[in-house]
Parts: sequence; C-alpha cells; structure tokens
Amino acid sequence: MIRRVRAEEWTRLREIRLRALADAPHAFGTTYDDACTQPDSYWHGILEVPAWVAEEGDRWLGMVRVSPEEGAAHLISMWVEPSARNGGVGLGLIDAVVQWARDQGLPATTLWVADGNAAAEAVYRKAGFVDTGRRQPLPSNPAVVERQMRLDVGSRS
Repeated sequence: MIRRVRAEEWTRLREIRLRALADAPHAFGTTYDDACTQPDSYWHGILEVPAWVAEEGDRWLGMVRVSPEEGAAHLISMWVEPSARNGGVGLGLIDAVVQWARDQGLPATTLWVADGNAAAEAVYRKAGFVDTGRRQPLPSNPAVVERQMRLDVGSRS
C-alpha cells in the first residue's frame, strides 16, 4: 500500500531515510553522516513537502518525496528496500508523485538520477521518464554526474 506520510510520523521517516542513505550513498545528494547530525527540526521540516511510503503491514518498504520546482513536481528522496525491489513498489511511489502533480495542475514531473544508478534509471524509464539532456554534479559527491529526467504528466494514465 502506498500512502502519504503524516506529520507525526517524522521519526519513522527519519529511520527509512537513514536506511536509504546507508544502502545507496552514491544515489543521493545528502550523505548518511550529514543526515545523522541533523536536529529534530530538520526532520520535521522534511515533511513540509509531501512524502509517501510503501507500507506492508507495519513495515515501511520505500519512500519518495516531491517538491514543486520550476513549474514541475520534482521527485526527490526515492528509495525502495532491496528485498522489495522489482515488485512494483517503485512504480507505485512514482505514481503517487505523478498523481500529486496532476492534482496540483503541474505539467510535468522531473527528477535527477546519478550516473551508474542503472536500477533507478530503469524504473524511471519504465514509468515513462526521458532524459532531458541536463547534467549537474551530485551534491554529495561532485565527481559523480547526475542527469535530469522528465515525465509530462499527461503522458501516463
């Protein structure tokens, strides 16, 4: 089940975000060490933008957040627990963001994916995202390049 994270669940969101950063440090603009040192106010602030989790029973298997940026819904912080990958969890999380974009009247959803993160890129492509040609250094490791991808929200039903 994919559902929106409630404000009072910020500690659980912190837990899954730290799991994500530990599991895939090459994929995110924040490092695990930096995130661990953040005060509670930082974690409360993370929920100033919408976040969703993939939940099975009481266990959170994945997460995603979205931020309105440059006239689009910008998908951020996406991660799926290794044991839940290739089972549709990632696509479900993406669908939540795309639906939010539609509900907000935004024309597109964008994201950045680090070079070498082939599994994430494959899920994004399966969801209909295409490479925009834009590149930038990954904030947590400028030696890594990340590429922007975009999905026009009217292109999926």
